[in-house]
Amino acid sequence: MVITGLIPYLISPLLAAACAVFGWSLTGRMHKFAPHSFFERFWFYLFLGVVAFSWIGTILAALGAFKIIPMAVVIVVLVGYMRWPWRRKTEDNISSDTPPDRTPWPIIVALALLIVGVVWLYAKPTESFLLTDDSAAYTIGGISLARTGSLWVEPDMAWSGWTPGAVNISAWDPIVTSFDAMLNIPQGFLRQFFTEGIVFTRHFGPFYQWSLSNPAMEIGFLALPKVWSAIVTLIFGAGYASYAAPFMGLVGLLAVYMLIRRTLGWPSACVSTIIMVVSFPQLWFARLSLSEIYTQALFMGGIYLLTLVRKNLQHQALARQLAICASVSLAAITVVRFEALVMLLPFVVLMLLAPNRAGWERHGAYRAWVWVLVVASVLGTIVSIATAPYYVFTRLLTAFTPGLLRRLLYVLFGILCLVLALIGSRQKIRGFLVTILWYIRQHIYQVILVLWLAWVAYAVWQAFTRPVGSSLVGWLSQYYTWQGVILAVFGCAGTLYLLSAPRQHYELAAFLGLAAIFIWLYSMNPRVTTLHPWALRRLVPVVIPALAFGIGAVPWCLNQLLTTIKAISRKARYAFITLVALAGTLGVGWQIAQVSRPFVLFQDRAGIYNQLQSLADSLPKKCILLFDDSEASQRLTPVMELVFNRPSLVVYNDSPSGDLPLVDKTVENAHKAGYRVFYVEAGTDAAPWQPTNWLVEPYLSQGIVTRTTQQVWGRPPNYQDIALNTIILEVYEVLAPNQGAIVPGEVITIPVTEGAYSYLYKGFNQLESEASGRVFRWTDGSGQLHIPWPGTGSEPVSVCLQLKVSGGRPEGQAPTSLSVEVEGEAVLEQDLPADFSVRTLQIPIERLQNSGDPSLEITLRSSSFTQTEASTPPITRTLGVLYYGAVLDTNGVCR
Repeated sequence: MVITGLIPYLISPLLAAACAVFGWSLTGRMHKFAPHSFFERFWFYLFLGVVAFSWIGTILAALGAFKIIPMAVVIVVLVGYMRWPWRRKTEDNISSDTPPDRTPWPIIVALALLIVGVVWLYAKPTESFLLTDDSAAYTIGGISLARTGSLWVEPDMAWSGWTPGAVNISAWDPIVTSFDAMLNIPQGFLRQFFTEGIVFTRHFGPFYQWSLSNPAMEIGFLALPKVWSAIVTLIFGAGYASYAAPFMGLVGLLAVYMLIRRTLGWPSACVSTIIMVVSFPQLWFARLSLSEIYTQALFMGGIYLLTLVRKNLQHQALARQLAICASVSLAAITVVRFEALVMLLPFVVLMLLAPNRAGWERHGAYRAWVWVLVVASVLGTIVSIATAPYYVFTRLLTAFTPGLLRRLLYVLFGILCLVLALIGSRQKIRGFLVTILWYIRQHIYQVILVLWLAWVAYAVWQAFTRPVGSSLVGWLSQYYTWQGVILAVFGCAGTLYLLSAPRQHYELAAFLGLAAIFIWLYSMNPRVTTLHPWALRRLVPVVIPALAFGIGAVPWCLNQLLTTIKAISRKARYAFITLVALAGTLGVGWQIAQVSRPFVLFQDRAGIYNQLQSLADSLPKKCILLFDDSEASQRLTPVMELVFNRPSLVVYNDSPSGDLPLVDKTVENAHKAGYRVFYVEAGTDAAPWQPTNWLVEPYLSQGIVTRTTQQVWGRPPNYQDIALNTIILEVYEVLAPNQGAIVPGEVITIPVTEGAYSYLYKGFNQLESEASGRVFRWTDGSGQLHIPWPGTGSEPVSVCLQLKVSGGRPEGQAPTSLSVEVEGEAVLEQDLPADFSVRTLQIPIERLQNSGDPSLEITLRSSSFTQTEASTPPITRTLGVLYYGAVLDTNGVCR
């Protein structure tokens, strides 16, 4: 039990050790020339191992060969290939680059404690990794990949009995229409690209199946986050799949630290890393199975390797090897993010514009970096399109709107006209462009500095003209505080200014330039909802590290400025800089940490995997699950099918009815194939599917208890927004139609919770409970019960109906009028007190005649009132009477 409890905290260290060993195996003797300290060597091996595992896992997953044996074979072959040339060709007497300032041992101890703290802090996934949001798709996709070895899911369809053309796909049009509305993509437009049409029938969200007769299923989004979830699943089990994200969060933090240590020194690196650790965006998204944290780790690690390239240009072979490693790392973003090109292209352009690039070009490192980056990016893009074609297709439709395409055409035709007009002066134009390009290259630092300063002016304008919760600078002021944002901008601008004279660290300038471009883009169009904490999601890969870098760069900038003042001694300068660094870290860091503090100990949906596993174990292995169309059900179907191997579908219907031919056919085919069929009600209202051709019997009831973060607008969430939520799943077995009616003399209990589905037809709200634990449901003023007919043939029957109800009303309202109708005829009209007292009404019904429907219909028609619940946004409900249950005695006598 103790070991099991420690597993979440051991995953990141064990993965780090495995990656470090693999990275060391790949480098041969290269470690003697690049990193200096033990800590940097370990990081160097660790990051190379992460990159290698990422590419190997992604390629094998794309080939459908993500299995332990093929992976082991590839690793052995790759390690043998990489180490053999180094063993033969490398000379031991080649010295490395100038080492950075040695980190004092107290700082090393503090860093080790900080890493331990990060492992502890991030090993608590904060989001529902199996049920909601994009993280669920990544985690489910990773578990499925670990079990099947492929990014394409091929679920068992033997139960369906469907063959191409055998079922009218238009019967599922209500489902197609529902998802088309969500994605705003016309169904007809989609169908022209696929012969059988796109039918969203199986699962909610990014789970795409081409047709009901074809089991091939695509899980949306790109591959790499799924690969790491699959690696964790293979090693630790499916219940820990989401812990790949905290590991990548740790890798991203180490990448930021090592980059800043190599460029500005360990004091600035310590400040920036601490700020990132406690900041809410890093804390939140490093505990989610999302692509942003993977992008951050790969991108920042790739820039760190470029720093090593620049410092080792005197060793041609080493520099070229490091450049290739940097290219492969950066190119891996193409299998993580859809907009990888938007990130890589500006960064490459900024690197091409860098001055003092002669060393790169002379030793071939520059050409190796560019060509390997292009080839690897093309490979990654092809893999992404091949493994997620529908996702890429829909994202392109969303990104390239008609308005954007029209603007692009204007620009294209404008450029074409300009070229045609000036074609006779091409030599002058060429000279002019060369001059402009030379000028930009010589002043690239100043150009990037202007971008940052211009953003400051734009941010100040937004701060005074727009509400805080509706702009990027408003979100940053809440998560990073105004002081943090000001220090970050000051540090970034100061670094660019101080580096512009010696024109050094051009990879750092390119990083800050890319961050400036993205902070401008997201200021003009954040591309996210104003819902917190998702507002800063897009900033995690580049902008958040840049802001942390800026805060850490403040002491470095002050030190550079004070160095020019000869009157200040070295000790006095160091003492002043130390005080500034401590004040900035403690002052700004403490304020930033206050936003994150409510979630330091928070673990959302703890144990949810075990609860769902228990549900799956309670069901036979050979079964089909039909879910109602509630939001919880739409989230549960992919989990139950792709994780727990219980084929699942959602029954969509606008009105309660059994007239769903395709559902009836599914049940019939499943029974013929030897599958048991279950209907699962997880919604807040009565189920949408009321079968008329099948007998539905209660099977089990189970609650899924979760801790969830409620949606908030306009401010960061806090402890008050963390609530305990319970999803009650009522499972009913769908059996062949019964041969007779209820036996006369039988007493039928009509409950409020477990077993209520087959009786509560419509007009009932969600299940609620009193302080005493007694449960009830509000009607909406016209609640309807359907009960199997208590008799045989066409003879009239006599029954006794006992109702437990309450007519509770808010203070000052009139008593509730209640009318009980049976088979359309009123059998009771009575006023109920408004004091919430429960009344048991005994209603004798004599010589009851069926009016046509095969069931006994009872309607509780009452006066109603409107209640608005305190929530964001507010929920309005129509409430009639409180229903506590009923009993139908077919003896016909009320005792």
